[in-house]
Amino acid sequence: MTTPAPPSSLIKGLVEISIPESVPWIPQTIGWWILIGILLLVVSWKIYGLVKLYIHNRYRREALEALRLIDCDNPAQACAALFSVIKRVTVHLIDKSAPYEGKALLNVIQTTLPTANNGESVAVIDPELFQRFSASLWLPDENCLLTPIQVDALKKQCVIWLKTHQRPE
Repeated sequence: MTTPAPPSSLIKGLVEISIPESVPWIPQTIGWWILIGILLLVVSWKIYGLVKLYIHNRYRREALEALRLIDCDNPAQACAALFSVIKRVTVHLIDKSAPYEGKALLNVIQTTLPTANNGESVAVIDPELFQRFSASLWLPDENCLLTPIQVDALKKQCVIWLKTHQRPE
């Protein structure tokens, strides 16, 4: 058996390993720069679309806030305020709808509703309730045809309409 050599003689023949250069984080080939450019364009386009949609739907947010502030305890005042909001939104959607009221205004609202698979619009606002609402607008406050519960129901239907309506084409 041989005796082991002292430790200092074991490392005399070893060569130190060289450490390779670190890999850069910045891409060095043109393909990666093109891919980064395309991704930046796509992200910018999406952000632009979202900002445009946010600005475009400003009228919805304002109308929903106005509906939220309507107090249904006084039906006559609530009907007047509700009519004002509905009228502003319909005129914003269709300029020609300014003189409409009653059944004609309800038809304008119906044309802006999304359509079901069979091509018919989804009914959101109860026509009978809307007719009573339209008739109440021209009566004195004490002769309002709607109760606070009915005004609240119409208000909720208008909120659904505001959230789901589409611009007519």
